[in-house]
Amino acid sequence: MIYITHILLIMAAIWDIKKMEVPLTISVMLYLVHTCELLSSNYWKIDFIGMILCFSIFAFAMIWSNIGGADALIAGVIGYNLGLYGLYAIILALCICIPYLLYMHVKHKEHDYPFVPFLTVGYFIVYFISKKAGL
Repeated sequence: MIYITHILLIMAAIWDIKKMEVPLTISVMLYLVHTCELLSSNYWKIDFIGMILCFSIFAFAMIWSNIGGADALIAGVIGYNLGLYGLYAIILALCICIPYLLYMHVKHKEHDYPFVPFLTVGYFIVYFISKKAGL
């Protein structure tokens, strides 16, 4: 089931790069896939807390910035999949995004940019490190 999550996240990132939006169906499918995984797990409380925290960060950021709703939903999915480690994925995504923003600022090419690809990369890094460490 985790492979379905990975494929859907990659699809969301590609869709965000091409069209600057992510279909709601992909976000809903991501939540449903992980919910099915949690039916046989005891970690649902931590995953739910991670989802609320990660989604809340982006929901509040949507008020003051130009962050899209899909970014908040995907951040929630990341928190739902990684639990509290989802916060690390978001921080990592922001750190990966900073050099891109600086480059675009220096080249005077500032524009709206897709953030889901950065979230996806942050997710994969934290996911593989946590699996390698056995967390």
